[in-house]
Amino acid sequence: VSVYKMDAIKSLLLLVCLTVGATQAKPNFIILFGDDIGNGDLGAFGHQTSRTPNLDKMAATGAKLTQYLSGANVCSPSRASIMTGRYYTRTGAWPGVFSPNSVGGLPLTELTIASVLGKVGYMSGMIGKWHLGVGEYLPTNHGFDFYFGAPMTQNECVSNIRYPGSAQFSQDISSNMKQRAGVPDIKVVRGGNSSKCGSPYLVNKTGLTSGGAAHHATSADACCALCDTLAANCKAWTFHPDSNTCNTDTIVTPHTAGCSLCIAGSKDPIPPPSPPPSHHGFGPCPILNGSNGAVTVQHSLLDKPQQLYDMLGVDDKYDQAAEDFIRGAVSKNTPFFLYFCSHHTHAPQFSPQSFLGYSRRGLHGDSLGLIDRSAGRLMSLLEELNIDNNTLMVFSADNGGSLIWRELGGVNGNLRCGKGTTYEGGHRVPLIARWPGKIAPNIVIEDLTSSLDWFPTMINLGGGTIPTDRPIDGVDMQDVLFGTGPSKRKTFLYFEWRTARLMAVRMGNWKLHIFTRGSHCSPPFPDSNCYDDSFKTKDDYDGQPLLINLETDPGEAQLTTSVCPQVSPDGVIDPRCYTQEFVDSMVANLTAFYNASANDTSLWAPSQIGRGGNPSRFPCCSPGCTPIPYCCSCDSNKTGPAAPTTEQNVTGYPDPLQFLMV
Repeated sequence: VSVYKMDAIKSLLLLVCLTVGATQAKPNFIILFGDDIGNGDLGAFGHQTSRTPNLDKMAATGAKLTQYLSGANVCSPSRASIMTGRYYTRTGAWPGVFSPNSVGGLPLTELTIASVLGKVGYMSGMIGKWHLGVGEYLPTNHGFDFYFGAPMTQNECVSNIRYPGSAQFSQDISSNMKQRAGVPDIKVVRGGNSSKCGSPYLVNKTGLTSGGAAHHATSADACCALCDTLAANCKAWTFHPDSNTCNTDTIVTPHTAGCSLCIAGSKDPIPPPSPPPSHHGFGPCPILNGSNGAVTVQHSLLDKPQQLYDMLGVDDKYDQAAEDFIRGAVSKNTPFFLYFCSHHTHAPQFSPQSFLGYSRRGLHGDSLGLIDRSAGRLMSLLEELNIDNNTLMVFSADNGGSLIWRELGGVNGNLRCGKGTTYEGGHRVPLIARWPGKIAPNIVIEDLTSSLDWFPTMINLGGGTIPTDRPIDGVDMQDVLFGTGPSKRKTFLYFEWRTARLMAVRMGNWKLHIFTRGSHCSPPFPDSNCYDDSFKTKDDYDGQPLLINLETDPGEAQLTTSVCPQVSPDGVIDPRCYTQEFVDSMVANLTAFYNASANDTSLWAPSQIGRGGNPSRFPCCSPGCTPIPYCCSCDSNKTGPAAPTTEQNVTGYPDPLQFLMV
């Protein structure tokens, strides 16, 4: 045999060995999770003015799933579902959402993707918004080896994202910046519709943000009265809706009762109202960094009001932390799971000044562009490290777009309603899955799938063991992702987020609403179903069963299914309708499924969110300082204590945050 042939044989054998080694290596997993991103928000899903080139590329080189349902229609419950593969009601993540003051959290007895993969050699890192509890409930006590981020939504802590009053609006943002962002001046007045009790447009001197906490009319007047009282007794309280501030360089954070909370901007503040001390208030944004749940950066509202954490620049920091984590895992030749939860595009949307005008869609588009940039950086890193072909990367969102912010909110395509509802607009979100060599490029998967399904899918791919000591509601998606078979998911349950009531069920393409209720929307939105706060049944719709074929009516435009008046002379049934017998049979089957599920007591664990809140729970570098949580402060030279690793017995006060800050 010639030398050349021997070299060729050796090369071939080496290639075979490398190929076998590559196929035997455990895959890496990345979940890039957006916030309040609707099914029609991305360019790849049809939006005309969103600028999402990286997510569009991800879709072109991977798969779009168009019948993908989030496990819930608001923040915390959906995050509990994707982490555990279980309906959130089983985990106690109800009713409402966790706040940074919550006494409860995702129970430590719950198993997450990270904790199960950790048993088979994976490193797990979490970046960004956790929203499943603080203290002992942080990611590092749920199987994650590393956590970097603020564990709450950006409107649940105070940073350089600021909420000035109308008098300061024009001073704090140049007309050029306003023109680029498409934001008009808004005169804020007190009372009436709560959206007027707190500016719907938020700004600061280095960037622009929109949205706010003022979307609960029931408590607007009470909030404004509180702001009036505080302003009358303080030398330099920040914005309250009706009066001028006495300090032009001020800080304001959203108030849990429905409008801006006045936070002391002087060195001589009055103490927070009591009792209870300040479970209504928020402290400065804490950044956790490491493996023990300790706060590492936090700047007091009292003595460092001009050094608040730079949330406007947080995306670069999150991207860098993700890169450092991935490089670290690769350097150790260790498979990894990265759970990267962006703050975008939850209100208040924000963007650094350098990114304003990135999108023709305005500020919401700029906010969306920042998570798109994160996706591009991750894909480039995977290619650079030559692990692209061994990494399953997923992009999705916690729930549908919020309609309360109108043009500053998400777009749910042709789906009815949005965030907070059990209509498809609340649950069906964009899903892009990419794994070169495993998932075919540029394909559309129309099978029913859910965020519940990543738990068994990733655990099976990683060589882990699916727990058998508890119900797992997810199903393995490998067949549908890799084109070897249909989806194993045949059913889905829809729960109401404020009550955990089972509202609707789905079997295949058919969905039956037993109850409907609006959320996260307000007049003059043309569809009252999206904001009507009452529970409705079929009796409110002429007594007809609320049965929908989502194949022919994906937007639930008709809440009842047409029955054929008669068979045509040639014996062909009108394809636009169904026989009475068929409709009756489908309603009976779905009703039986609903009743069986509603009577399954294992679907509801004791409420964790209902345990209430306590100001001592707010992540703080300076435990014991006063007034909590405004006094919390640390920097690189002073790190807060590690979070406890066992569940704490803490008294909880009624916590309105669980419903108001979503």
